[in-house]
Amino acid sequence: MVDLLITDLGVFEVDRKGGGVTLTELGAGVTVDEVRAKTEARFTLAL
Repeated sequence: MVDLLITDLGVFEVDRKGGGVTLTELGAGVTVDEVRAKTEARFTLAL
């Protein structure tokens, strides 16, 4: 099971119990709007 996703866009924590995904860090030069535009999954912010 995965509980942490690290991509060039940012770092996402996966809450397997609650079913949510949280963006915890942005990649260098990346904006939240860019992540939203390129990511189909819903996520919350913890920046």
